[in-house]
Amino acid sequence: MARWGDTMNRTASMWIFVGMTLLLGGCSINGIGLSDTDVVSADGATVITTRTYGVDLNTRPRQSGLSVGYSRLVQVLPAGGDAPIPGQYLFGALQGQTPAIAMHRRAVGLGVEVNEDTIGISLGLSEWMKVDPIESGKSVRRTLILVPGEPGRTMLKICGGEIVC
Repeated sequence: MARWGDTMNRTASMWIFVGMTLLLGGCSINGIGLSDTDVVSADGATVITTRTYGVDLNTRPRQSGLSVGYSRLVQVLPAGGDAPIPGQYLFGALQGQTPAIAMHRRAVGLGVEVNEDTIGISLGLSEWMKVDPIESGKSVRRTLILVPGEPGRTMLKICGGEIVC
């Protein structure tokens, strides 16, 4: 019968193998692998900037696609969500389930986008920004100031219903 320690060693070994395969192959999946991530607290938001190098496969909703080259994805999440702790993460950072209010992506190289917002292929420099839509019938006021190159200057205010901003 396998002991708990043996199972943990096998699991750790598997993740080390997967991580080394991604790094040596110049690949990343959902920003984990040959990448780096900066997480910054801002005014009303947490800003996650992920840079990938080489081949990046993204399977997240509204972002899914494949890029070959360099990409930078800036995501703005409301403060207080389940974002990673502010800091710098070599090889990427795992993200929680809190959806981004806004995303800005710049990629250089070959890109294939196949998601609910975009279907297409790009070669060279491509750039897009997506803002989370407001549900039908809701009354919400959002103010967003985003400077992708300076995430600490980001400001997000969300007011809904009878709340005065």
